[in-house]
Amino acid sequence: MSRATFIDGLLGRPRDKTAASLSQITRDVAAAYGVSVMDMCSKVRTYKVAHARQEAMRRAKNLGFGVRAIGVFFSRDHTTVMHGIKAATRRMAAE
Repeated sequence: MSRATFIDGLLGRPRDKTAASLSQITRDVAAAYGVSVMDMCSKVRTYKVAHARQEAMRRAKNLGFGVRAIGVFFSRDHTTVMHGIKAATRRMAAE
């Protein structure tokens, strides 16, 4: 059983039953940004990985996951998740 599958089992599904799981969101964003899922869930802080992680956090929040659940999945504090969501939203608005 992968780490992502285990954590998804602990956290349950978001409020919307049709929404993607955190691990699926992470896989999709990792593929789009060209980074590995392992890097996104690790302490790596390079520009490319950090932006991908923040985008995954933003998408997860938009699908109904709480900041605490997102933080547990990415091994981050809830305030770090809040900052990541805000940063990804700002970048998106600037594009």
